[in-house]
Amino acid sequence: MEGTVQRIDGGYVIRFECHLKHPVEKVWAAITEPEQLVQWLARAEIELVEGGKFELRFDNTDSVIIGRVREVIAPTVFEFIWNSPGAENSVVRWELQHDAAGCLLVLTHRLTLPDPLPSMLAGWQVHLEVLTTALIGQPIKWPWSRWEELHDQYNNREPEWNQTEEKL
Repeated sequence: MEGTVQRIDGGYVIRFECHLKHPVEKVWAAITEPEQLVQWLARAEIELVEGGKFELRFDNTDSVIIGRVREVIAPTVFEFIWNSPGAENSVVRWELQHDAAGCLLVLTHRLTLPDPLPSMLAGWQVHLEVLTTALIGQPIKWPWSRWEELHDQYNNREPEWNQTEEKL
């Protein structure tokens, strides 16, 4: 699973696609329920309604993301505003689709500035890798060395981001 970056009017879109051997409902719970989010992403407070509160507190960095829920179509679409330094008012969207082996998870994150792209790409990829272990009941500690490896790889591909869509 590798992230892609597409340049769009007004910014960039990060995209990940991940095939999971779990039903949509199980993955939906993992991305929307605070007691499951803490196992692979961060401590969370979510009001799962349009306009509801959305807050993440990352233990591994002391970062706090505060935003609002934009769209909820259970169990297939979850979109929220993500506010962090360099990524203010960016939009994160999760889409889940049934497939023969379980489900396809599509994650997009729209940003206005290119500066946080390497960090966001590395972070989302590692979080998705941790999600796959959490879904089988084996959550793992945040692997900083993996994040650093991916950050370096994505950072070295920065010139490609000014093209249309490039596989990174």
